[in-house]
Amino acid sequence: MQNILICTYDENLLPEKKTPEAIAWDIKTSIDFTLEPWELKLIPSGIKTVMPVWWCCKIYARSSLPCKTGLMLWNSVALIDSDYRGEYFLQIYNFTNKPIIIEKYTRLCQLEFAPHHWWDHNFWSEGIPSIEMKVDKEEYDGFAEKYPSERWAWGLWSTWKM
Repeated sequence: MQNILICTYDENLLPEKKTPEAIAWDIKTSIDFTLEPWELKLIPSGIKTVMPVWWCCKIYARSSLPCKTGLMLWNSVALIDSDYRGEYFLQIYNFTNKPIIIEKYTRLCQLEFAPHHWWDHNFWSEGIPSIEMKVDKEEYDGFAEKYPSERWAWGLWSTWKM
């Protein structure tokens, strides 16, 4: 069984669970940023992953995000395929009529690793992978080379072609 690897270049960007029974891991912004009214931005999280082929990562907004900040995750749920090697970006939208300032390391979203079922693969036969977290700038910078994939690694829409 292959494990899930979460890699970052900054220890403060490691995903975290705030309670033992939390379902998802909180992820943070790796930059300070301002969103103008009605503006949408791609916000870097500073994390990359490798996971078994029959698994995916789902990113949700933290439940307090709209009420506390006036922000939302534009695509409601981001779905990351197992062959994606790029940095995770958050599509954050300001639905208020005032600028919103967010500081680096603010917990904005949460991620969940989940199995999916392909018609020709029973994920339960392989078991549940453990999750390894690593802070390693060199590995982060060379991530796509160390964990090759058929997919591009340069961001959202990496399989979209014009």
